[in-house]
Amino acid sequence: MGDLRLPGLGAFTARSALGATVLGKERGQAVSRPPETPALLLTQTVSAAGRPVLAAKYLFPGGAPLLSLTPRR
Repeated sequence: MGDLRLPGLGAFTARSALGATVLGKERGQAVSRPPETPALLLTQTVSAAGRPVLAAKYLFPGGAPLLSLTPRR
């Protein structure tokens, strides 16, 4: 599979980052969990010509169902 390209934008690039955190007060209230609940935060961005065009964040609090991640190239 080749790069996805649009006229004037060039190739798209995608990045993902996974970090450990705690929910905190606002997130804890949003998901009905204590603020000190540990969580994984997955952030994904897609960029074109060095500029972000799409961003997504996924929050997985401790005790959430297991999630299997498989890298693909």
